[in-house]
Amino acid sequence: MLLSLKPPKARRYQASLISLALHWENISPTLYKHLLRDGLLCLPSIRYLRRICSSVSLTVTSLIALSRYLLSTRRLSYVLPGKINSDPLERRFSWYRQLSGGNFFLSVRQFLEAEKKIRVESLVKYSGLDLVDVQCALQTDATNGEEIKESVRILLAALPAEPISSTDFKEQEGIIFYVAGFISRCLLKVKKCEDFYELVIQSQGPPSIQFEDVFDNCLSDFKLASKEFTDQVNRGGLMTPSDLIHMTCLCCLQLQCLIFDDKETEQLFLSMSDHRI
Repeated sequence: MLLSLKPPKARRYQASLISLALHWENISPTLYKHLLRDGLLCLPSIRYLRRICSSVSLTVTSLIALSRYLLSTRRLSYVLPGKINSDPLERRFSWYRQLSGGNFFLSVRQFLEAEKKIRVESLVKYSGLDLVDVQCALQTDATNGEEIKESVRILLAALPAEPISSTDFKEQEGIIFYVAGFISRCLLKVKKCEDFYELVIQSQGPPSIQFEDVFDNCLSDFKLASKEFTDQVNRGGLMTPSDLIHMTCLCCLQLQCLIFDDKETEQLFLSMSDHRI
């Protein structure tokens, strides 16, 4: 087993650490000084010892559990623990962070954008193509555009004439409102304009929740619990979206239900050559 230890000089302690890690996570300073003074064992600094022992302990126990799972459940003949390490994952995530400006805490959107850049770079590197060829391959020609428009007309004709009522989403109303507020906040980060601000957002604070009169008799505890829940969800960034953004989210959900609730319509949509039109 290869251990990544700091400082580099500590690599010579690997053999001792593997045998002692499971027992010495909480080594006392007195015992450490005694062993170090008498020269019974060569150990790294106490500053690194506990951290290294804890890491080795977790690594060994995890490898044992993983090996048992692979042998018993996956029916493998043998397992090579030396081939199981986190270096490829760390290399990949380091690449993501580098492409996102060195930010350690990436969003899902940044992960996806970085993955797209990596795939395009790999395509250019190993296929012999250049960026112009890749861009031309991704673009749609005029004849294909006509086919897409025809597919859209067929899909619209297959949709039911009566739209879904907004009352069907009454249980999801809170979630839709929350997602609409998140979209409004993301739009404000891209474009900062006073008129645009009035278009996408109603107020910078969270919405005030009004309860029905049926809760008047038991309202004190209920209101307190609801306020605490809203504060936990808020975390200082919850905004009240405008009616336009809220209705847009509702229409998107209605369209999604119209397409994917019917198997034939879903199959027709998935058979289209370009789903972004």
